[in-house]
Amino acid sequence: MLIGATGAVGTAVNARATLFVQLASAPSVTGTYRVKITAVTTGKTDTITAYSDIVATTATTSSLTANAGYSTAVLSSGTSDASGASGSSPYTNDSTVVALATASNTAAAVIQVVLRNSSNTTAARESVTVTTNIGSVGNGTNFGRSVVLEYNTTNLLISVRPDGTAGVAEIKVSTPSVTFATKKVTFYSATVSKIVNTKLTGVIGAGATSAVLLATATDSAGNLNAADDAVYAYSSDTTVISTYGSACTYNSTYGGQLCSLTGLKSGKANITLRDASTVAASTVASNAIEVVVNTNSIATVKLTTNKASYAPGEKAFVILTAYDASGAVVPAVSSAGLLTSAGVYTDAALGAGSADMVTGATTITTASSTGSSGTFASTDPIKQWTVYMPVNGSKVTFTAKGGAYLPAAGQVALTASATVTDNAAAALAAVSALATTVASLKTLITTLTNLVLKIQKKVKA
Repeated sequence: MLIGATGAVGTAVNARATLFVQLASAPSVTGTYRVKITAVTTGKTDTITAYSDIVATTATTSSLTANAGYSTAVLSSGTSDASGASGSSPYTNDSTVVALATASNTAAAVIQVVLRNSSNTTAARESVTVTTNIGSVGNGTNFGRSVVLEYNTTNLLISVRPDGTAGVAEIKVSTPSVTFATKKVTFYSATVSKIVNTKLTGVIGAGATSAVLLATATDSAGNLNAADDAVYAYSSDTTVISTYGSACTYNSTYGGQLCSLTGLKSGKANITLRDASTVAASTVASNAIEVVVNTNSIATVKLTTNKASYAPGEKAFVILTAYDASGAVVPAVSSAGLLTSAGVYTDAALGAGSADMVTGATTITTASSTGSSGTFASTDPIKQWTVYMPVNGSKVTFTAKGGAYLPAAGQVALTASATVTDNAAAALAAVSALATTVASLKTLITTLTNLVLKIQKKVKA
């Protein structure tokens, strides 16, 4: 709008105009909106700036409003988004992030924010507030413990930086319409205070074997250390296991450092984990764990179950273990001939979800497994099938036969049996036993009563 005014030279001219300011569209959030108005004199450098407040008492559902059901904030480790989140296809799974606490301008993690409206499009636009109790958060040059960031593209990448403080950072991300689940990043001190040594594989062969031991290294506050140079493995007998001062590598899936060992000959050695590449420089040592090296050939296999008896429908594990001629467990092996092509079979009606132990059973791999809650676990290399027992009481027998990979003496029939307890039959047996006991007690009471009567008669006589 242009407002003009004329008058004699040197004569002051006053011009007045009334401006009506209206929002182009209904706001998505109620509140006060401040409008900046600047008046410029034509041909002059003079400007007049004023502000006008517009109060919005109502709001409409706008395409710019973020929807909680479709919007996401995804945590990933490193300096770039690795979650797969984007403006067109956001994901929702956060990564577990563990990072060094030493102050740095390099991001230890990022949070990819994708705002979508109720129509599930990326047109949503809202400011994003980010706060943290440890470290700093932000993007560009705007970093701090609490920042408000502009969102005007298809996504917003928030960096999380360490500031020298060790501990668990709890990062809260929200917009005026959406509050996301709290994100957590563990910042650890570079100084290791404790190392816990856990056996993953109890038997190895000649040569290098990965992931034999799991190290859990923590600082003085118990924060997990995720560095690749925090833990080193030492063998008590380097003629059996040559590893001595070799670094263990951090693995986020296991939540610790995985230690590889190199076997040389059959025997045993204790493995201790330390916080430095030399014993002289180390100040922290773990518990020692015995690891067996077996370089002998496989001679036979054995079929077992993890329990002798099960409840009806209970989860069970059928296990195949390989041994040398002396009966010692051999290292992990993968072969098409550990069993015949018939695999493992049973005439029992196993429950739904049971593994098919016949199809594809011609190639079998034994491997050590730490398992998880509710899962059979063994540090001996085994092949494990998960099955569900019949719902009725019975004896279940699993049958197989040693395959061509074994010497002739090992190509024999294999069986493993277990009992499924019939609850109804067990209850009936208990009732019958109780009835027998009651009958016996009744007979005994009658005999005692008769004896007392006889004694009374003799006393009276």
